[in-house]
Amino acid sequence: MSGFHQKSYPQWGLTLVELLITLALSLILLSGLIPLFLASKTTHQLHQALAQIQETARYAASVLSQDIRMAGFRGCASRHIAYHNHLANPPAAFTPARGIAGWEAADTATGNYTLTTHSPVTDASLTGWTTSQTDAPVLDSGTLAVAQSDILRIWQVHGDSVSGTLQGTRLQTSRTPPYAARDVILLSDCQTAALVFACHISGSKTELACTENATIPAASPDGWQIWQAAGWLYYVGKRSQQAARPPTLYRRMISNNATAETAQELVEGVEGLQIVYGEDTDGDHIVDQTVTADQVADWQNIISVQIDLLVRSLNPVLAADEPQNITFNGTRFTAQDRYLRYPFSITIALRNRIP
Repeated sequence: MSGFHQKSYPQWGLTLVELLITLALSLILLSGLIPLFLASKTTHQLHQALAQIQETARYAASVLSQDIRMAGFRGCASRHIAYHNHLANPPAAFTPARGIAGWEAADTATGNYTLTTHSPVTDASLTGWTTSQTDAPVLDSGTLAVAQSDILRIWQVHGDSVSGTLQGTRLQTSRTPPYAARDVILLSDCQTAALVFACHISGSKTELACTENATIPAASPDGWQIWQAAGWLYYVGKRSQQAARPPTLYRRMISNNATAETAQELVEGVEGLQIVYGEDTDGDHIVDQTVTADQVADWQNIISVQIDLLVRSLNPVLAADEPQNITFNGTRFTAQDRYLRYPFSITIALRNRIP
């Protein structure tokens, strides 16, 4: 009998030593890749936050600039047109003849600004905001602003114009008017500007005879150009008036019944709104002094507005040990709440008050 022969088979796989070496090498690779991934994620978040900040600033500046440029519009060469208010009992805050007005937030003069992330919202018409005492406009009630926000009010027109003639107490317009009943409308013939209440509208006829109007404008031999008269209030507030919400640029329109309407949320991320005014004190159409709202001598002599915006990211994106040094409103401070912030500044001339 031949001896028993056992057939051998090749062995496949890793030994324990080889497996441990492989795991060790994998850990070394991962230890290098994880920081790289985290750094890439952080960079991406920073780029997204910066893009959001730039877009927020661009949009806010665009809206503010467009409205400020048209402040004080009366039709044609607006600066030299006589202004007549035919409303019987307009609210005290309804002062379109000024063209522009503002309110200075307490403790925010140039060189004095305190950053508060969870700033509360208060009714600015009650306390904390001041304006020029020699020509003090009244702030509309229910203006719910954060304590660090200046407030700006602009008077101009809204929408397109329509031509028309006055027939007794009715305006006969060339087409259905773009304004609504109970709106305040502006009539201009390049000689005179008249504010009047649109009592009722029927097709292309606007009735002006009602208790809201003290008088009726005289007929113009050249006819009238007619707009919806409007004002805009700008300030920084917070959604639902909750302190923990992101700061937001708000706007309130003033038109129907000559009162301020519900606030419109324009864009989140606008945290600081600081305003100074260029005032022409000698009538040469050149800025002679730059002042805050509580230092203006005559609002009808304001010919430029400088807007300073502090815009922040909507989410914290900076490292906890990476405080950001910021200069805003002439003040340098350090923010340590991990939100990315950038200041922006624009100066706008009022077209209706310059040559």
